[in-house]
Amino acid sequence: MTRVEKGVKIIFFYHLMNITLVAEIIGWPYTTIKSFLACACERQSLDNIPHPGHPPVHTEPQCRTIIQAAKSKGIAQ
Repeated sequence: MTRVEKGVKIIFFYHLMNITLVAEIIGWPYTTIKSFLACACERQSLDNIPHPGHPPVHTEPQCRTIIQAAKSKGIAQ
């Protein structure tokens, strides 16, 4: 979910002050909207929490090598 989508949900809630109405308008389940709003209010941020336990698949040098190879083959620009 993008920051704009998150912001729209929060704006709807602050204007309507009703999670049920927000869920109906957006078309998401009530519990999803409620959980999102609770997390956003608790963290005071729309950013996702970083997941340090998920290591990157490739190291930086490996990423550069893959990108250079793709550019040389005309796959990436």
